[in-house]
Amino acid sequence: MVTAAPSFVTGGERGAAELLDDVDRRPEEVEADATHLAAATDDDREASIAWRAVGIARRMLGRPADALTALDASVAAAERAGDARLAGLARTSRAAPRLMTGDMRGGLDDLQVALATLDGADRGVAVFQHAQYLDVVEDPGAGAAFDEAVALLADSPEHAKYFGHALANRGLNRGNTGRTEEATADLSAALAIWDELGLGALAATSVHNLGVIEMLRGDFVAALDHFESAQARSSTLGHEGAASGRDYCDALLAVGLARDAFERAVELATACDAAGDSLAGAELRLLAAHAALQLDDVDATAEMATLALRAFDDAGRPGWSAQSRLALARAAVALGDADAATIDALAAELDAHAWRDAALNASLLAADVALRAGDVADSERRLDAVSGDLRSARAERRLQAHTVAAAVAAAKADAGAARRAVRRGLTVVEDEQRAVGAIDARAHFASHAARLVAIGREQALRQRDVRASWHALERMRALSLRHPRVRPVDDETLAGLLADLRQVSVDLSVAEPGSHGWDALSHEQRRLQRRIADHVRRTPGATGLAGDVDLDDVAQHLDGGAMIAFEPVGGRLWSYTYDGRMRRRDLGELAAFTDRVAAVQAGARRLARRTLNPHSAALAASQLTDLAAWLDAHLSLGDAGQPVVLVVPAELAAVPWGALPSLAGRRVTLAPSAWTWAAATATGTSPIANGDALFVAGPGLPAAATEVRSAAAAHQRAVVLDADLATSAAAGAGVERAATAHVAAHYSPRRGNPLFSAFELADGPWFLHDLTRCDPLPATWVVPSCESAVGDAPVAGELLGLTSVLLGAGARSVVLSSGLVPDDEATVAAMTALHRALAAGTGPAAALAEVLRDAGDAPAAVVLRATLACHGAW
Repeated sequence: MVTAAPSFVTGGERGAAELLDDVDRRPEEVEADATHLAAATDDDREASIAWRAVGIARRMLGRPADALTALDASVAAAERAGDARLAGLARTSRAAPRLMTGDMRGGLDDLQVALATLDGADRGVAVFQHAQYLDVVEDPGAGAAFDEAVALLADSPEHAKYFGHALANRGLNRGNTGRTEEATADLSAALAIWDELGLGALAATSVHNLGVIEMLRGDFVAALDHFESAQARSSTLGHEGAASGRDYCDALLAVGLARDAFERAVELATACDAAGDSLAGAELRLLAAHAALQLDDVDATAEMATLALRAFDDAGRPGWSAQSRLALARAAVALGDADAATIDALAAELDAHAWRDAALNASLLAADVALRAGDVADSERRLDAVSGDLRSARAERRLQAHTVAAAVAAAKADAGAARRAVRRGLTVVEDEQRAVGAIDARAHFASHAARLVAIGREQALRQRDVRASWHALERMRALSLRHPRVRPVDDETLAGLLADLRQVSVDLSVAEPGSHGWDALSHEQRRLQRRIADHVRRTPGATGLAGDVDLDDVAQHLDGGAMIAFEPVGGRLWSYTYDGRMRRRDLGELAAFTDRVAAVQAGARRLARRTLNPHSAALAASQLTDLAAWLDAHLSLGDAGQPVVLVVPAELAAVPWGALPSLAGRRVTLAPSAWTWAAATATGTSPIANGDALFVAGPGLPAAATEVRSAAAAHQRAVVLDADLATSAAAGAGVERAATAHVAAHYSPRRGNPLFSAFELADGPWFLHDLTRCDPLPATWVVPSCESAVGDAPVAGELLGLTSVLLGAGARSVVLSSGLVPDDEATVAAMTALHRALAAGTGPAAALAEVLRDAGDAPAAVVLRATLACHGAW
């Protein structure tokens, strides 16, 4: 048998100095060999160096108490040898675990003795350790101490490792105090040192910290690139630090992905606690508190912030304690129980500890609290006081300032100033979105602007300017969709991850729930979903940005029709109707509509099942028809025969539009926003003129194959994928060659992360993530799959799901279902008739209206009218 050569020389063959030099690369091996050497040698100098190597290794391995035992032995051996330099270096090393275990006095005593003993580069090591202490306790003198350490270590090749440490830590200190360019230079120089010395773990940390600096600059995508690269480096070394996830969570929170940030932060905090790193756990709980605030969960905010505060108080970290109290203050503001003076004191405390962004956040929060208390002048004074700090502030803070400024102007009845503040705030949002390609990140970042848009709309209504009010609503709805299509980075990497997730999903579907194998597969599924989400969020944004839509753009394409936009606000439902002139109407209590929409959903689901006897089916159909008649009478849907575009929020997504009497036979289309509709309508036919029609039938639906083959016969050129041919790869390739696509397959909408919604095909799920990789897409889609129109509503009631993915990626018209679709001959007949009309040149909206009108009164036909709708262009 051939054995591998050892990766390093054993302790008995290496001297203590060599072991000390290797400790950053192999702490586990160095601990064992240096312990053996320290116990075996009679040379006190050699023993001191060996015990120092043991102590540093144990500190790196997360055992600070054990490290102190070894470093005590190192100091003692150096003193027995009468070597003041070795004793000073041992004390310098001992200071770190003393500080980690809360022995601040002991750590400082060690450093003071070392500083009095050492000179030259050796002194630089002690100065660096002292600078780290000052940084931990948030002493403003930390920056000068790091400068001194760098100067002392710069010209000593034998101290290159400590020079790298000093540069890296100074870089983080500079970044936290707003000197991001200098921070990047320091961290890049440290990275070069780590790479040259072969210190992979330290190199990974520097790459990660470069991402932290990008976050401070507000570049979300660049930050994620660095975090991903750092994670890859760490993985090759066989370890990933749980605490490093804090900055990733902060990045998610910055763009509004609060749910994801909260769940990851809590999970990582638990991991840090298990590893004995309670302070990293506290930092993560503080971040979870801020995420909970974005989720409007005040109780979770208070719980997480209180736990963090206790840990920081116990560890003597006043700046972090102040940050925790800021989170509690924000929760108090949400409950209407806060005063500006308390928050002022927090702002001053945070500023004293160089937490610039947190201090600015507190100052702006105090201005908002003063305004809510009715002191407009005080709020305005506070805004003026921080105006100079806003130029270099992160986007979230500038948006916060513009929102308070808009509210102040509104309180002063200064409509012009309010409009300007709203416009500036929305420009901040749009500038940030330009840099982000991921659909979910763009959509969620827009949620930061919800209050700002509400202020703008209120101002417009006060001025009796219904057009301006509509425009404010429209701009909010369009924020996440009106950016140019961006393809994800590294398509092949994404393809591989999606293939792995597809296989795991298939394996999970046949595993026994609750079994060990099922648990392992569930864990792997979550890991891959997170990996894919992280990868896609690194997609860079496009350089261009589509302009706002105005009523002239709408009028250009209405062709004698009307656009009706619905707006839930203040517990009531309003509509904006435009058909050459704009009107706004109060339609009544929102709950009355949502209750009936829920009843429609329940009735349609019941009717779609085949288990009802004829009497029960007739009764359910009658009830659904009555609900549709009530909605029709109260929604005010314009003139009979007039084409209509309905801009529909999430609350009305399941209205049975096709069953409303006043819409029967009319061209009707739904849209997430007026901009989406105008953009889709302005798009011509598919770039592949007269191209193929693609038909895909998934498993588990007995009538699906019949449906696609019958409908395909209406087209001169059609490709049918069913049975084993209906794979994700074949479907993906097919849609890139087709002008029309029809998918008859089980569809599973994914709540919380709609891009993992999927069609069930022969080889497993075909995710919306898969669809984002296809380019071009067919102009027309027909998807009579159950709940294919269902999505999430992260912002302004706009649905994020199959509709927004397809329309945002260039599709022109999409026929979808908001509920269950009968898998029977009625659906086959309706889809065949629809494709005959499409093949004859009829537009999707008119074709669907014709089909639904002629479908008859059987229960299945009632269900189709209650669930099917055209989205996008007519």
